[in-house]
Amino acid sequence: MSVKYSFILSTLLLLFGSSYCLAGAVEKHTIKSKALEHSLIGVASERNVYVYLPDGYQQGKKAYPIIYYVANLDQPINAELTAVLDDAIAKGELPPCIFVSADFSLTPGFNFFGNNDVVGHWLDFIHQDLRNWVESNYRVKRGAKHRAISGHFLGAYAAIKLAMFYPETYGSVYGLHPVATEYGDRPFLFKPNWEEVHSAKGAADLKQPYSAAFVSMAQAYLPNTNKPPFYADFIVEKVNGELVPAVANIRKLKQTFHLADLTPEYAENLLKLRGIGMDWGRNDQNWGHVIGARRYSVLLENFGIAHDAEEHLGNGWDYQFRLNGKVRTRMLPFLGKYLEP
Repeated sequence: MSVKYSFILSTLLLLFGSSYCLAGAVEKHTIKSKALEHSLIGVASERNVYVYLPDGYQQGKKAYPIIYYVANLDQPINAELTAVLDDAIAKGELPPCIFVSADFSLTPGFNFFGNNDVVGHWLDFIHQDLRNWVESNYRVKRGAKHRAISGHFLGAYAAIKLAMFYPETYGSVYGLHPVATEYGDRPFLFKPNWEEVHSAKGAADLKQPYSAAFVSMAQAYLPNTNKPPFYADFIVEKVNGELVPAVANIRKLKQTFHLADLTPEYAENLLKLRGIGMDWGRNDQNWGHVIGARRYSVLLENFGIAHDAEEHLGNGWDYQFRLNGKVRTRMLPFLGKYLEP
């Protein structure tokens, strides 16, 4: 069932003190995803979907280009983001387009956008279920030049990965503070409390820093359906009562997780994209995220992959949807250059 709501021009004027020529509308739906059904950790297969429609969509018959936005949680397209989209379109920095987000939350744990039977097939959810549903129910222009994908944090990681895998589908990509890009400058092997991880009976027992995150990462990229309670192998295993690095698991993780490890294989795909952009905040408390983003930009350059990259003040979590924020000042204008109307 669809719940429709629009944000009135006068309300935007009061909230943001700016003049707008256009006012888009947002529709909320709930869809059932086959890709997320039957996961071993019990991921909900029903997902909220939020669709921004530009001014004039309801009255016309024309088709529009589209931007997909991958967040880390259930992040609705709210009045602030609607105002930002309206402003970018009104000022000609973004063609009138459809903008889509959804519920990407994963409880319990962090969504590392794995694609398996343990955590659910998240890349398939985005690339198949979500995209097919949206583009079957709305007037969307077909072809990569009319379709972009973007995201924030692990959502940015997922967006870049999908563009890397499917350049014939997504013509351009923008990542806001992407993580899991490259390795930092400090070993991460013993960051979590592995004693806690291996003794835990469930997610509620993961209380120490990094424990839950590393379990979620393992579920996404080292799944083992025969190993409850987390159904995953780990980069540190317990052997004869001792915690030891699991070299085979480390090797597998290195082959499947970081964007830097995937890029050499998919470099030709990245070269096909019309535009690649990203930015990151240098004050992230996890310095590995900052170093990783820097190194990943260098790696792209070393492969001759043109891209736009910026390091700025901020911590990676201050990406509010405001008129002077990075969504408005960098992401939307960047995608607007490559998104054909």
